[in-house]
Amino acid sequence: MTPGTPRISVVTIAKALAVAALAASVLVGCEAGGSSGSSSAAPDCDGNGTMHGDHCHCEPGYEVSNDGMGCVAQAVAPDSVSSTDDVGIGAPSDAGPVTPRGDDAHAGADHGNSADTGPLGSPGDLVFEPSSVQSATVIAEDGSQVWLLEAVDGDAVLGMELYEGFGSLTSPGVTPLTAVETSYETCGTCVILRTGCVAHGDHYDCAKTLMPRAEGEVHIDAISKVEGSTFAGALLGLTFQEVTIASNYKTQVVAGGEELYLAQWIFNTKTQSAGGGSEECGGHGQRHFDHCDCDPGYYPDPQNPLNCIPQ
Repeated sequence: MTPGTPRISVVTIAKALAVAALAASVLVGCEAGGSSGSSSAAPDCDGNGTMHGDHCHCEPGYEVSNDGMGCVAQAVAPDSVSSTDDVGIGAPSDAGPVTPRGDDAHAGADHGNSADTGPLGSPGDLVFEPSSVQSATVIAEDGSQVWLLEAVDGDAVLGMELYEGFGSLTSPGVTPLTAVETSYETCGTCVILRTGCVAHGDHYDCAKTLMPRAEGEVHIDAISKVEGSTFAGALLGLTFQEVTIASNYKTQVVAGGEELYLAQWIFNTKTQSAGGGSEECGGHGQRHFDHCDCDPGYYPDPQNPLNCIPQ
């Protein structure tokens, strides 16, 4: 791993859960520190969460109120919801065609048998048929290349981040998902699945975050550092397990957490620019498509999502 290579889609979450984006992890966001307030005013988020820019990130068992400024008790059982997860990208546009799943032929390398229904004892199969897929390439602060992909299927957001500085592929090939790729702290090929997501302004708030076990493969059929080029490949035989990701990217598996098996998903997009470089976002974050992923101690300017201001 290259210490000077920052995560582009970094998402940090109040309390125990923090990620990416991105994401954006792919799919990381901004430091969820919350805005300071007057001691004489009502507690932020009704005392059940922390402010994040112009809205609340609520603790487990609570959800954001209609005005976004409070946290109210959820109607569902508390153990069915984990911490909210901040994912970059609000209502993303389709950046290119997506090759159909299932038995349809894939124009490219052989990606194995799509009829595989998952390992014995798998809790459930993930059927992922996104209505929106987009990708981008960006230069990290250390000069290395990063590729980002985000796909949205209902309330599920699947993100992939390839970091040259962490040893990802930069040309067509296959990456077996070893233990290194199961943690956002060490992965060069980072695959992050978020479920229970709700669009909130320029990002998603999600209930759970999952990363793969040390099994399965990421196939890259087409990749280029040139914007507008084809970024294509497939995910094969991935078993996602629920995790928490701290602000320092350390990743912990949730005991008894959700597990989902993805037999195959094929992607084929055209990359766009997601920005990059230290001069963007007021010098305190990284641009991620249409918003900034801000450094710790900063959050997106409510008047300009492409700028980071102090908390």
